[in-house]
Amino acid sequence: MKLKLKDQSKQDKEVAGWWNSEKTKKWHDFTYDINNPLSNHLILRQNKIINYLRELNLPKDSKILELGCGGGQTAIKICEMGYKYVGMDISKHLCDETERKIKEYVNLGKAEVINQSIEKEYPYPDSEFDACIVIGASQYVGDLEFYFKEIKRSLKKDSYFLIAQANMYPLFAIQSFRLFVRNIFYKLCDQEFWISASFKSMLFETKFGNYFRKYENSKFMNSSFMTEGEQNLKFAIKKRLYSRSRLKKIFNLNGFEVSKETGATFFWPKKNYLYWLWFSLDFILQKLLDFRIFPFLMNVSDNIIFIVKKK
Repeated sequence: MKLKLKDQSKQDKEVAGWWNSEKTKKWHDFTYDINNPLSNHLILRQNKIINYLRELNLPKDSKILELGCGGGQTAIKICEMGYKYVGMDISKHLCDETERKIKEYVNLGKAEVINQSIEKEYPYPDSEFDACIVIGASQYVGDLEFYFKEIKRSLKKDSYFLIAQANMYPLFAIQSFRLFVRNIFYKLCDQEFWISASFKSMLFETKFGNYFRKYENSKFMNSSFMTEGEQNLKFAIKKRLYSRSRLKKIFNLNGFEVSKETGATFFWPKKNYLYWLWFSLDFILQKLLDFRIFPFLMNVSDNIIFIVKKK
């Protein structure tokens, strides 16, 4: 497992470029808006993190750190719970939006927002926070050792880290042949970083590249059949892939032990003639997981969610 990227400075630059671009301003509101057909999986994982935070039953003056605070949708919920809040994000416009949403609490001295990378040393002393929350930001981390070391340093003794992260093996991949095949490649290659859902990417951006490299410029490899699903992204970000077992291994390596775990959503129903089929199936599977009837379903949920305790 590659806990550190070779070129961390490039990763920092590309991540900062993406999250400070105009395209990411949709995270201010629309991404969590119910009119966004993909919002369901984001809202449910957020709700599960908030419910886990409530279950901790922390004193009202507890201080909560959120890394990758985005557009402030989680920040406002934490502030309304009566906790002191610190949000951190690499995006200036997202920090400004978060601060706008929680301006009342900022003015009262109960909240603040820091515009910096979550992979830099935090401007706070050791044992400052009662809990740390990360929702969907860990995929951008280049140096996992430093990331977890800094989280652990900033938490008080016996405090908790709450994390929700997209799963590399989601069940919804069966709805698309290319996504399904890509998951097979992920498993066969023990893939650590995201690749496009094109057959060319599967052959050249995984361990199979060692065998197919000589055919890279062939007519067939560059045909529409092989390149369909390829995404030529403007920012060269290496996005980490996480599974349930991989995250648990990372927690153990970095001094955290799992307290609770669950998952969130299985399908993203589209507004078509199959909507109610996928909606019903998603609802049933979620209940089977929530009531721990089939806990193994967490392995194929869209998001994997943990409370882990600082050892």
